Amino acid sequence: MEKFDLIDVLGILCAVALPIGGFIFVLIKSITAKHAEKMAMIEKGSLLEDPKSNKISNKSSTLRNGLLLLGMGLGGIIGISMNELCKFDNPMYEFIFIILFITFFGGVGLTTAYFILYGLRVVEKEDTLPKESEPSDKDTEENPGV
Repeated sequence: MEKFDLIDVLGILCAVALPIGGFIFVLIKSITAKHAEKMAMIEKGSLLEDPKSNKISNKSSTLRNGLLLLGMGLGGIIGISMNELCKFDNPMYEFIFIILFITFFGGVGLTTAYFILYGLRVVEKEDTLPKESEPSDKDTEENPGV
């Protein structure tokens, strides 16, 4: 059987237990700080507001980020495929070629998101504009020329 050295155990603790323990420590501290803040507000008599109600939902960021990641993934696949077709002598050129395709298709995704959101805003503005109403019978009696 293999004997564990102290260095092996410390290496595992530093690599695994320390980050997990640090995350748990920060999480507990943030929860207790929020609780203490809420208790202080209750003692002062101020109204507690739901912090989630102040957040405004921004659905455009979801679309924008989704199309950006989709474009970057597609660019990575196409870049790797094109890299196999164009054999470069220098490996740095291969890396630059793949990054070029990733950034290009990421930009295409962002441009697509812009035009989709622009179209949605135009449709929303048309829906909010007051519609022209047809003249009622009362209007035609007052103005017979209409």
